[in-house]
Amino acid sequence: MVDFVNNYRKLTKIPTPELESLKISELFDNIYNLMRAEINKNNIELKISCINKNLEINADNKLMEQVLINLLLNCIDALKDNKSPLVKLSAYSVQSRKIIEIYDNGTGIDNDKIDKIFIPFYSTKENGSGIGLSLSKQIMKLHNGNIEVHSQKNVGTTVLLSFS
Repeated sequence: MVDFVNNYRKLTKIPTPELESLKISELFDNIYNLMRAEINKNNIELKISCINKNLEINADNKLMEQVLINLLLNCIDALKDNKSPLVKLSAYSVQSRKIIEIYDNGTGIDNDKIDKIFIPFYSTKENGSGIGLSLSKQIMKLHNGNIEVHSQKNVGTTVLLSFS
């Protein structure tokens, strides 16, 4: 019950974003530094691509870090039985939108579960809390952004974060 209450608090106490101009390449560098030990421990090949080093989003740095950490932890979990684990973190723009793309070649998500993954407390993981993706979706909404997940079982998953 205590875990449930603590997880519920996380979902309902997202701070108001303190928006600033963030270079996505710098955000990626920070995330790499925060996640490097976990990525190395799991022998994951991480490819980071940000062709335009000056590509910026108007966002709260700490909240965006939280979203990316949540997504990378999901990647790591999906890759645990993969012999050649790969994560790609990339950024680009399409028309006036800035896109952050996170791809892994992990287990993928079943078609019958993909529509449920943003529901609070729903998890496809055995010991998952079900708050990571729900929290990430709320954070993206607070940034007038969007989060999409595309997945194919036993092929991989791509998550797209889009900003205007």
